[in-house]
Amino acid sequence: MQTMNFMDSMFFFIESAQTPMHVTPLLVLKPDPEHREGFGVSLYRKLQSKTTVVAPFNWRPRFSLTGKHRWQEVAVDLGYHLRFAAVPAPGRQAQLNELICRIQSQPLDRTRPLWELYVIDGMSDGTVVLYMKLHHALFDGTRINGYARKMLTQSPVHNDWVPIWQHEVYAPQPEAPSSGRLRTSLEALGNTLTQARMLPQAMRLGARVFGGALGMLPKRSKTPLTAPRSVLNTTPARGRSFASQQWSLERVRAIGKLTGASFNDIILTCGDMALQRYLSRNHRLPDKPLVVLMPMNVRQPGDMTSNNQFVPGLVELQPPELLPLPRLKRIQAAATDTKNEIREFSPALYEKYGVLMQAVSMIAGKYGLESKLPASSNLVISTVPGLAEVRYLMGAEVVQVAPMSALPPGQCLNISAYTYNGKVCLGFLGCRKVLPDIGLLANDMDRALDELELAALTQPKTSLFDRYLPHLANKRVSLHSNPEGVILKQRQSTGVR
Repeated sequence: MQTMNFMDSMFFFIESAQTPMHVTPLLVLKPDPEHREGFGVSLYRKLQSKTTVVAPFNWRPRFSLTGKHRWQEVAVDLGYHLRFAAVPAPGRQAQLNELICRIQSQPLDRTRPLWELYVIDGMSDGTVVLYMKLHHALFDGTRINGYARKMLTQSPVHNDWVPIWQHEVYAPQPEAPSSGRLRTSLEALGNTLTQARMLPQAMRLGARVFGGALGMLPKRSKTPLTAPRSVLNTTPARGRSFASQQWSLERVRAIGKLTGASFNDIILTCGDMALQRYLSRNHRLPDKPLVVLMPMNVRQPGDMTSNNQFVPGLVELQPPELLPLPRLKRIQAAATDTKNEIREFSPALYEKYGVLMQAVSMIAGKYGLESKLPASSNLVISTVPGLAEVRYLMGAEVVQVAPMSALPPGQCLNISAYTYNGKVCLGFLGCRKVLPDIGLLANDMDRALDELELAALTQPKTSLFDRYLPHLANKRVSLHSNPEGVILKQRQSTGVR
């Protein structure tokens, strides 16, 4: 049996009926006109015929009172995990969103392997939807993307595709020749040495965090447990609201080229601008800037065996009075500080630190104490680089991807961004009670991109000299403003009298 790591176990600890911890990618398939009639039923039957199931899709959790939880291989009833559904008339996006919100709000059965797959038919435009529920203890966004890359084909005539539950990623491990007791002792010794090596880093990280919180040391990134209390920091009710949005990836890249910002920086900035407008509409904007929990991928390229490989970073957004470009620059600096801090420490250490800092707020949310304890963050915004080219499943083109993650205790909004075939696919998941009109937030995000794009296109142009040699550019500005001072400084530095 495979042992759960710290991060995987935490997803079970914070899970409840109100906060199911599964991620749910959604694919919209467009069959060609010749095969459109009955395509949904044909796809469902084809999936039913793929009866072999391999790890981790045949794993169920086995919990221990000692805290050393494991994954146990079990027989899989494929008929239980595969579902067929249809949207009610008139079969448009609103009816689809309503259906998937109901499915998403139901926790997975822990007595079985933790996944379900739905084939959804009945859309008025002839498309068929593939909707997956995968527990976060087994899958993060990057791992799901790896499975999608293996399942979806690059050609519509490539029919020998394999479903995600048949992809072998775990190679058989030979048993060590040593006895069980000796092996256990060696593993314990190795873990002890690893913990000992992390101790100096842990002390340095703790000193930095608490020193920053007390104002004794400069803060490199947002200090945990200092996020403002907002309407987003309530325990989610069981119902969910969902909206999706698509952008041109080329538009986002063009903004990045004009401003020097990354894809993540632009998504965070547009999210900040959209939330400012959305929360101000009902006078629910807090006095202090919101804080985003941003999962940062630390998975090695090609690694498909690790369940979750990310560390949670905190990024503070900005006050409402800032214009789009200054807002982008400040968020870019805040995100860079967080990334630099994470790089200074062991990923394993920062993972535990991040989870523990978030756990305080999540445990409070789980037991209804969110108003009594400070929050570490107000919402989650995650980005996953996806498939660059068009993909197909059983000959049908994947025309849209809608990412949908989970709502942890004490938080009511999760925004996910996924890139696919020249598009940015955005998914907005919220608590239905707190954010019933989440579609307005998606529209506000679209408007924020327009405003940021306009600001980037109309900003004063800089020369290549200013852009790539900023330290020399500063000297040039000083030379024009105070030539005597610059000349004197240069003479002193070269020893000329």
